[in-house]
Amino acid sequence: MTLETEKAHDYCAQQRFLTQGPLAFLPLNDPHYISIVWTLPSDEALRQQALSVEDFEANVSSAFEMRLGKVRCLDKRLCFPLNRQQAEDYVQNRLVLIGDAAHGIHPLVGQGVNLGLLDVACLAEVLAEGQRQQRDLGALALLRRYERWRKGDKLAMAYMMDGFNDLFSNNNKLLSNLRNLGLSLSDQIPVLKRQMMHYAMGDRGDLPPLMQRPKS
Repeated sequence: MTLETEKAHDYCAQQRFLTQGPLAFLPLNDPHYISIVWTLPSDEALRQQALSVEDFEANVSSAFEMRLGKVRCLDKRLCFPLNRQQAEDYVQNRLVLIGDAAHGIHPLVGQGVNLGLLDVACLAEVLAEGQRQQRDLGALALLRRYERWRKGDKLAMAYMMDGFNDLFSNNNKLLSNLRNLGLSLSDQIPVLKRQMMHYAMGDRGDLPPLMQRPKS
């Protein structure tokens, strides 16, 4: 849903990991307009939806520690279930599924966008190679290469996002201590931090030429 914020968001996406689930503030074109995604258990999501507009606005502002000041709702609150999904087949003869048509993952840190862009780049590479070989670009045998290339990576990312959500959204003291220790160590070790950032940006692994960084 869309909210208006008291303070400008400076075109920076922010996310808080709360015990019941992450709350993301995603900037829109207007410096005071944001879109939010709040992951909650089903009963709590329904409770938040049933609140008055004023109470819901107060809850969102408080949950985000007033980082952007008070918020004002600009449209309706919508609830829908978050389910990890993956199409059994990504391709058929002359048919290809890419992006959200092929998978559904937790919206944590926006990895769905990266996966969709990788799908496009991988499919472009497969089709370009098929054209160089003068093959039928819609043939199932050729399109299967795209499916083999992308399916395993998407499934791994989907489980990783579920794991991150479970790790950050709980009250378990032992897990919290281990999580905080891991984050602290990764922040202090530049090489590890860079690797994590590159993986989060989707520029590691078996990448097609369109997604590879130029060699310096």
